[in-house]
Amino acid sequence: MNWRESCLLSAVFAVLAALGLYSFPGHSFLLSDTQIYIPLFEHLRNPSLYPGELILSGAHLSYTIYDEVTLALANLLNLDFQTALLSQQFFFRWVGLWGAFWLARAAGLSTAASVLTSSILWLGAFVYGPAIITTEFEPVPRGFAVPLIVASLGALARGYTNISAASLALAFLYHAPAVWPILAIALLSKHWRHLAFTASAALLLFLLADRQQGVVEAQPFFSLITEKHRAIQQIRAPYNWLSLWPTRYWLQFFLTGALATAAFFRIRTLLPTAVQPYFRLIPLIGLATMPLSWLLLEQLGWALFPQIQPMRALLYCHLFCQWLGTIAAAQDLKEGKWLRAIAWLFVPLSLSLRGDILDLPATAIPNQAILLALIAISIFIASKWPRREYAWLATFSLALLFGEALNARAFKPVGSPALDDLATWAKQKTPTEANFFFPDLGRRIEPGIFRAKATRSVYVCWKQGGQVNYFPQYAEIWWERWSQLLAPGHPTLDYNNLRERGITHLVFTKDVPAEDLPAVYASPAFRVYQLKP
Repeated sequence: MNWRESCLLSAVFAVLAALGLYSFPGHSFLLSDTQIYIPLFEHLRNPSLYPGELILSGAHLSYTIYDEVTLALANLLNLDFQTALLSQQFFFRWVGLWGAFWLARAAGLSTAASVLTSSILWLGAFVYGPAIITTEFEPVPRGFAVPLIVASLGALARGYTNISAASLALAFLYHAPAVWPILAIALLSKHWRHLAFTASAALLLFLLADRQQGVVEAQPFFSLITEKHRAIQQIRAPYNWLSLWPTRYWLQFFLTGALATAAFFRIRTLLPTAVQPYFRLIPLIGLATMPLSWLLLEQLGWALFPQIQPMRALLYCHLFCQWLGTIAAAQDLKEGKWLRAIAWLFVPLSLSLRGDILDLPATAIPNQAILLALIAISIFIASKWPRREYAWLATFSLALLFGEALNARAFKPVGSPALDDLATWAKQKTPTEANFFFPDLGRRIEPGIFRAKATRSVYVCWKQGGQVNYFPQYAEIWWERWSQLLAPGHPTLDYNNLRERGITHLVFTKDVPAEDLPAVYASPAFRVYQLKP
């Protein structure tokens, strides 16, 4: 490939990455884990913010460069945190497109077919059970690490060993729990360069962790989980507990893992020898984490497992099912076997557009039938054209159009002008030590969004409980607050008790306070009352 082709492909992948961010599967901000990360970043930049905020005692930024890179970009380029994170998200999706393209080219597909195969892969899939996504809609560490892992495997397939090893090391720096299955196969395959690069990255993380700002509760790696901590986790983080999953969740991994394995054996003679162990074994590793987690966490109670969340390796069953399945479909189409090509593409595209593929209520069956018909028609027609790459263009286009038409798992930025106005008022008119409480919002996401945008503490909310996997004392504090103030059936609010807890402002959407409290802010959506000492 000459430099002109490289530049052209870089531009094409930039357009596809932008389409992925702003069309399908989309992106979002402050919808999920960024509700936790943004207050941490704000506090790292200005330690006077969020005094007494519980989230700060549950920070788990020690073993990632996610915070250092984001703060550096924000400070050096004068960016807000959202832009700094979105820039990384765009870049790593672009890198992931390159990685998937490299593997397809190594398997003998044409340039056009490889580009479109890569595009189909990054339509993504929601991984029910572990509650993650192959193409993360939020700019979070795992969403940066997975494209880097794809780039590492693609580069290895093309013989770009240093790029492959460096990509894997960078993925480790961002999110080490996503990398361990790759490292296990690298050790088995004696890929020493990859292991050496990653060992250097681990040393860097250790040095950075030693300099981490703030005081955080120590994480219990080699201890047993207490019954109380177990009960809290099963309520707040059921994705770590296999016994709490619906049966169809773990059955779908046997389906996608089997299809990934079948696709591997269909195209193994086309894949370079260096990458074959990864694609043959990693789906099996993912499946093995289910009984392993059940034994070591649910039966023996090892406190490490909720922290490293090994069942998130099941992501690779879906990812490899989509990745290898599209390449197998391309090869069958190339050989004129268009019915088999349809079969290979049906589950990968269903994962992208429906996600929970074994949940088939009556309302979902027509849409699934329409999807199958569209795939069949596009591939059949394209297979009759002189250039069969048009099949991929048609398939990718129908996936985008079908996804948008059905609003299928397309994530959009979260926006609420009323909440933005409330956050702006709080940021400008209340002291930094103000502590807000939303008594009538329960598990809704608005309190977490408010915390990030207003740079003010929120005493308790559902999202705040996302750290219970890591810290037992944090879990108990959060649970006491949640169970006493927000959980269904909680005791009647005692305003003197709220004052003693340090709450300074109550935010209501529909209820009214039982006491005659001064209203300090009012809009059609929110009313704020001040709790004076």
